[in-house]
Amino acid sequence: MVQSKYLDLELFYDKEFIRQDFTEIKLSKGEFESCHFSNCNFSMQFLTSYIFLSCTFDACDISNANINDSSFGDVSFNSCKLIGLNFNETRSDFQSIKFTDCQLNKTDFSGQDLKNLYFTACSLKEVDFSESDLRNGKFDNCSFDGAVFDRSDLRNLDLRRNTGLSFNLESNKIDGLRIDESEAANILRMYKIILG
Repeated sequence: MVQSKYLDLELFYDKEFIRQDFTEIKLSKGEFESCHFSNCNFSMQFLTSYIFLSCTFDACDISNANINDSSFGDVSFNSCKLIGLNFNETRSDFQSIKFTDCQLNKTDFSGQDLKNLYFTACSLKEVDFSESDLRNGKFDNCSFDGAVFDRSDLRNLDLRRNTGLSFNLESNKIDGLRIDESEAANILRMYKIILG
């Protein structure tokens, strides 16, 4: 067994995990570095205190897994189901995580430093971004129906080319926020303001 430099965990380096169902066979607790997970099922599993560095997850289902105290750094999630995850209990470097074509519905990012984070073509329905710092980030072609932005820092955030935006202008920091005219009109309707 190769030892990780963290917490006496086993080190898995440059390994491929393809079509593994970790609901039947438990993933060994360890540090995973430069690993590739493809079409794997982690749903409803306890992934507490795992470390994922420079890993790629493609078409994996990690929905409703317990990821408390786990660490994600320089990780890419592509076409993954990440429904109901609680990222506010992780030790993650969100500035190095990429989400592309993922389902993140009902995920909790509340209170997190999400500066410069980039989401592409993701479903973010009912996601909680309360008290998060989203400065200088970009969301491209995402759906936000029911997402919560409360006491969030949205300065210089690019929210153009997205749908379902709704938030209170007064409870968030919004200087430099960029949104499409149609989404701005939807937000202003909350205040009974009609454009045109």
